[in-house]
Amino acid sequence: MPTPFPAEVFLNEGIASQIKRLGFEAQLVDLRSQDSSAKDIFPQACVIVVERDATGKIPIIAARIQRQLRREMPVWQESFDAMRVTASTVIRRSAQPSAMYESDYSWGILRDSVRRAGGLRIDLPDSLRKNSASQPWLIVDVTGGGLDRIGKAVSAEGGALVTCSSAPHHGVFRLDPDGFRFSVLATSRAPGCTWNSASDFGHEGAHAAFAHVPLFSQKLQEVASGGFAAAVQRGLSDRQMLGVWCYLAAEVLVWFMRKEPREATETGLRSLKTTDDLTAFLREGLRLENGTECLLHKGTSKQGRLDQRQEYAKTLATVCWNVQQTTDAFVSRDEPPTLEEWKQWRRLSTPSPRYP
Repeated sequence: MPTPFPAEVFLNEGIASQIKRLGFEAQLVDLRSQDSSAKDIFPQACVIVVERDATGKIPIIAARIQRQLRREMPVWQESFDAMRVTASTVIRRSAQPSAMYESDYSWGILRDSVRRAGGLRIDLPDSLRKNSASQPWLIVDVTGGGLDRIGKAVSAEGGALVTCSSAPHHGVFRLDPDGFRFSVLATSRAPGCTWNSASDFGHEGAHAAFAHVPLFSQKLQEVASGGFAAAVQRGLSDRQMLGVWCYLAAEVLVWFMRKEPREATETGLRSLKTTDDLTAFLREGLRLENGTECLLHKGTSKQGRLDQRQEYAKTLATVCWNVQQTTDAFVSRDEPPTLEEWKQWRRLSTPSPRYP
């Protein structure tokens, strides 16, 4: 089995050492496949945490995660390829969009964002390897399930845990191994339940691989609990807006890449339930990039429920993928960056608009 990358080893071993000091057993596990023909399957490691007298569970949990990721990777690859084709089409299209796009979609906003980003220049395995050390993944299986016990232990040592509002057994830790601050994605089974492979290892594995969740985004998710459009109307600072927007972008990206079933909402999305929410997401995303307001095409309201096969959805996912490259620069921060910091990093992390 190939060894993890040096930066990844340094991060994860420091985290494992800190968790052991809290009274748990923690072990760095390489999730790469032992099958040489599938060496690019999830090129990343994780830290599995169990009770000190339950170390025999670690290889069992690792094997179960690998089985789920083998199912996930072909779907991710297919979705990624679809984004690349769409990005190439958008880049090559003339400045004037076709009548079809003008009449049905707020295509201009998405098109312009993809043009600025230059499409997707890197293939999926390379991208996963590149991002493998951005946000470590902590798998927690302690008595009773959930993250409460380890969360209290981490908080007592000066760290922090912010759980997901809809799934409190998923969350983000702030850990400080050896004086270095890191944001760590944390996944446990629901209290009193067994592991749900699709949710705990599939959905959360996607976050760990390419849709990292900054601590500041996790802290601000409640701001949009009543709907993103309503939160915008109540008034948010630029930093709050940026934090919530990054959280929603990560969820949209996971929905697209995993081809998750559509929800029973206006848009088919869980994170952006209404057309107004989706419209606000697009409008504020453009403002965060350009610093200017933009009137969306009236056709936005006719978009209806999103489907991963739609060009609109593919382009939206491409925007979220490109934005994620900037989000990773701030993934360990407690508070969102300023709008100026964000724009500076967008310029640094965005490739040339020229597309081969």
